Amino acid sequence: MVILQAFIDDSGSADNDPVFALGGFVAPVDRWNQFWSEWSTRLREPRRIQYCKMREAMGFKREFAGWNQRERDAKLIRLSSIIPDFVQFSVSASLTRIEYDAILKQHIDAQYQSPYFFLAIGIILRALAELRDTKDKKIDFIFDRQSNLEMRLQGIFCNRLKMLFPSLGNCFHLDDKEVLPLQAADMNAWITREYDGLIARPTVIAQYLSDVRPANVKIDRATFEKFIMAQSESPELQSAAIEGIASRLDPLHI
Repeated sequence: MVILQAFIDDSGSADNDPVFALGGFVAPVDRWNQFWSEWSTRLREPRRIQYCKMREAMGFKREFAGWNQRERDAKLIRLSSIIPDFVQFSVSASLTRIEYDAILKQHIDAQYQSPYFFLAIGIILRALAELRDTKDKKIDFIFDRQSNLEMRLQGIFCNRLKMLFPSLGNCFHLDDKEVLPLQAADMNAWITREYDGLIARPTVIAQYLSDVRPANVKIDRATFEKFIMAQSESPELQSAAIEGIASRLDPLHI
């Protein structure tokens, strides 16, 4: 049995961010263990930081306070350059807040009215699509902490999605300051939000992340409308997630 882990972080969660994105990487457990050791070593190299978060790095805040651009870019290169050596593929999902507010928000229950749920389900199913030809595997999903959202996603995952997809393992929400693969995931989420928002700024990590095989989901108006039209066509899958959202994401055809 092959045990894989998907580490997923978010970017663009502030109310004024025009694009919301989730991104991360998938790899076998043993590869993540090796990654953890190497990432930890590079965090401790001069200039030493306790953790890496892209929002802080790009804004020269907290761990990157007092740094100049050359120092910051050198640190980001040292960290991001090891990612392709350890991961199997990347996963990401994004949507604009305009599209979400205009179409999706009105179709789901109030307790799930956040882009986070829609994208989390999409990214789970997209990862499963990449693994559909792999036998004897389980995949766990580890997300960054999300305060009041995480228990609801875990309920969807454990009570609905696992019933439909035997390859799903477990779902956790952990602290990205302590769980080092989540810091790599944050880099992918950042790149996804920047480029899908058409506000891309030159980022030194992009050249290294581009070496990883991507599995992406971009949600737009046409996709929303397709999902809404499909709602009545697959009632047996509508119980898979909030208001039938998961049933509109076919893991074989995304």
